[in-house]
Amino acid sequence: MPHTIFLDKLENTVAFYRRGVRLRINNKVKELCKEVMDDLKLPENTQSLIKPFYVFGFHPFQAGTLNKMFGGIIGIPSNFLFHDTADAAVEKLVINNKELDRMREEANDLFNSLVLSKNAQKYVIAREILKIMSNEVYLSAVGCAFWVAFKDAVRCRIDATIDENISQLGLSYINGGKEYYEKELKKNIALRSLMEKDGEKCYHIDGNEKRWGFMSLPLSERKRFFESRHLKL
Repeated sequence: MPHTIFLDKLENTVAFYRRGVRLRINNKVKELCKEVMDDLKLPENTQSLIKPFYVFGFHPFQAGTLNKMFGGIIGIPSNFLFHDTADAAVEKLVINNKELDRMREEANDLFNSLVLSKNAQKYVIAREILKIMSNEVYLSAVGCAFWVAFKDAVRCRIDATIDENISQLGLSYINGGKEYYEKELKKNIALRSLMEKDGEKCYHIDGNEKRWGFMSLPLSERKRFFESRHLKL
């Protein structure tokens, strides 16, 4: 239901607010989304169903379908606004209910991991669009024992297929995928230290996420995929 009739409420709940005011998507990000949708060769009537917005936090988000009645939404992480580490450093980051100690070495590693190139941003947008197109939302609604048993395997297969499709868009997307997962791993390594005991519960020492209740392809595996595609060119 959140993916259909309650999509607007879901968007408002996870949106990024600054000083109580919702931050509206800027033209640069709109143009970047348009560029990615053109690269994916989506027709205009399909493109009109996909709406980008700024999501709270540093993880991309997507919900909805390509149903004409509801459409889909793509949550753009607020770090897409960062041009360099100085932009990241001025943000008030709170970890474990405490403001980040900027003097720690891991803080600088975190700032570096949050700055993404245009290629990495394009990869993220393409990935979230293809997730909407994957029909996973319909599969999730089945609720049968078969789906519960095989949901993790299906999710991993969808992830692998999405990365394969994105890699076929060209070198810029391959480089973008490689950079994105490199920085995701570095971000998690920094957070593992900064969050102390809670960090150890959330992340492995190599930066892969510890999953509870569901599985997905490890970040390191997705990084290796794009590295292998880069070597083949």
